[in-house]
Order: sequence, then C-alpha cells, then structure tokens
Amino acid sequence: MLQTTPLHVSTLSMVRPITITITITITSTLYCLLFLLSSCTLLRTSDSCTIGDADALLRFMNAVNITSLNGWDLNNNNGSCCDWEGVSCDDVSAQIVGISLPSKGLYGRLSQGLANIPSLQVLNVSNNHLDGPLPKDLSTLSSLHTLDVSSNKFSGQLSDVLLNFSSLQVLDLSTNGFNGSWPPSSLRNLSLLRNFRARKNDLSGDLPLNLCQTA
Repeated sequence: MLQTTPLHVSTLSMVRPITITITITITSTLYCLLFLLSSCTLLRTSDSCTIGDADALLRFMNAVNITSLNGWDLNNNNGSCCDWEGVSCDDVSAQIVGISLPSKGLYGRLSQGLANIPSLQVLNVSNNHLDGPLPKDLSTLSSLHTLDVSSNKFSGQLSDVLLNFSSLQVLDLSTNGFNGSWPPSSLRNLSLLRNFRARKNDLSGDLPLNLCQTA
C-alpha cells in the first residue's frame, strides 16, 4: 500500500492539467466560431451602403429632382441608402449594384458622381425629363452591363461616353437629342453588346455590321 499510493496521486496530478488544457482549447475554438458566424450574419443583413456610394448618391440627388422618392432624404442620411427606392445593393459587400428609377418624373442632369460607384451594374433612368450630355466619366464603370437613358432630353455627342464601356450588354439611347456622327471606334469596343436601341435621335453615319452579334 505504501508503494501504490504515491503512484495513484501522481497519475491524478498528470491527468488534471491535460483535462484543463483540452477544456481551454475547446472553449477558445467555440468563441472563434461564434465570432465568425456573427460577423458573417452582420455582413449579410447590413442595409448600409458604403460611405463613397452614399456620397455619390447624394451628389446625384442634388443634380435632379428626387425628393419625392421614398428614403431619399438629405436631412436624414444615416447611410442606409440600400433601402432607398430604386437602389439595390450586394447582399454581402453592401456596395450599390443597381439604380433603377424609370418614370419617376426626374428632371435635371446626371451627376458625374455616379462614376464613383465602382460596383454599379445597372443604371436605368428611362422615361424622365433629364437633359444635357451624358457624363463621360460614366464610361469608367467597368462593371456596368445595362444603361437605359431612353425617353429623356439628353443631348450632345457620344464619342467620349462610349469609349470604355467594355462590359455593356444593354444600351438604350432612344428618344433623346443626341447628335453628331456615330463613333465607330467606340462602338467596336462594345464586344458584349446584345441589345442596342438608338432611334429618334439626330445621329448620322453607319453602324458596324457586327454590332450586337451573338457569340
């Protein structure tokens, strides 16, 4: 008995630290998993667009009569522009991907600030009363695949505007006052274009034969 008692105590003293170490490790892992899950949930449920996107929207709002739309309020700007009427955002990044405001009675001019929304994929302001030239900086929107400005009062030439729209698939310029000749070099860059309308303008010249050809 005198020989076995020290051995029993020694075994217990060796097991206890191992048990504590395992408990601490499991607890730390659970905390990390809970933190990651809560972070992902916050990202997916966020309704707040980024600061840069919100600033671009406010500049757009200053340039057109948009006060009658739901959520568009300069005096109550809390960054939640993903909830504004006609604005859609990516579920994860909360970056603006779409602005769709057809037939909203808008008048004024498009702000060049829209070019500061890098993830913008759709811009539809058709059937309003917008005038002036299209901002040439819009062509820097590399993700834009749909541009519909039909049935407005836009004017001016298109050579600078269409220059870099490499991702554009839908382009509707119809029923405006665009003038001048077609910029053939710019149109040749629209290799992904599938839907194109430009009737009822003051444009002249020939269109490329391969425009809007399907792949």
